[in-house]
Parts: sequence; structure tokens; C-alpha cells
Amino acid sequence: MTYVKTQLKREITIPAIVTIHYFEYMKDFAFKGESHDFWEFLYVDKGNILVRAADDFAESGAVFADAAQGAGRKGGRFQTV
Repeated sequence: MTYVKTQLKREITIPAIVTIHYFEYMKDFAFKGESHDFWEFLYVDKGNILVRAADDFAESGAVFADAAQGAGRKGGRFQTV
């Protein structure tokens, strides 16, 4: 059998990682928020999350992620999960 290689494009480059955490929160967990100068990426392995930033606190601007989905937030903005 012949295997065919697929060349990938570098869509993003991540030069450093600040930290990696794994948490299992209770269903009623709510985080009051924080701000930092780096991007934050969240991956949901079970359940779902609602992520909001200071400039999109309206429900229409929030990011909702279900299991097997993720969300990213730009640094320098106050955000809640």
C-alpha cells in the first residue's frame, strides 16, 4: 500500500506556553474573572462553558463551547468563564 503525504500549512505559531491546567468543575461553577497579557485557550472535554470578555458581556457576543470544542480569548481583556 502506498501512503500519500499531505503537506500542512502553518496557520498559527505558538512560540511559548505560560501554563497548562486541567480542571473538572461543578455544574454551577462561575469564575468572577481575570485579565492577563496572553491568549487563553480552553478545551471542553465534558459538559459546556460560556466564556465572556469585558467588551462582549452581552449573550450575543459570548462564546459557548460544548464537549469536544474549544474557545480562545485574546490577552489584555477582562474575561469570565
